[in-house]
Amino acid sequence: MSKLSDTIQALDGVTDFKMLDSTSETKVDSSRAVFKYNDLNLGFQQITSSNITMNILQTSFKFHIVKKVKKINILEVINSFNRTTPGVKASLRESSETWFSITFAMEFICPDDLIGQSTVSPSITVLFSSGSMLKNMVGRHGITLAAKQ
Repeated sequence: MSKLSDTIQALDGVTDFKMLDSTSETKVDSSRAVFKYNDLNLGFQQITSSNITMNILQTSFKFHIVKKVKKINILEVINSFNRTTPGVKASLRESSETWFSITFAMEFICPDDLIGQSTVSPSITVLFSSGSMLKNMVGRHGITLAAKQ
């Protein structure tokens, strides 16, 4: 187990922590896990080489819409979000005529032995609220969300 996984498991509100896989290839190690934070599904991936350790935390939100919208409108919302929310990257995961799903990710470079609650907790808190932040932007791009999400 990594310090990242230990730190996540120790946070208040984290449940259902499950390591998915761990691979060790030539000079690169990778591990992935999923967990819940206050009932929100999240995941992490940690990629370690001799030079760098990349840590990625992510979650997805599904938004139900009143009427079908063009994909470009959804992408415009995502671009607005990415321009105004430093540190969080939003990307379109899936879309249909009645909903779309956005993945929010935070990536940070930090050696595993330096990771602690002061690194991880704020990132998870921001991801937890990222769906609400994006939700506040959709109306400006011609999208009407269904009343019940």
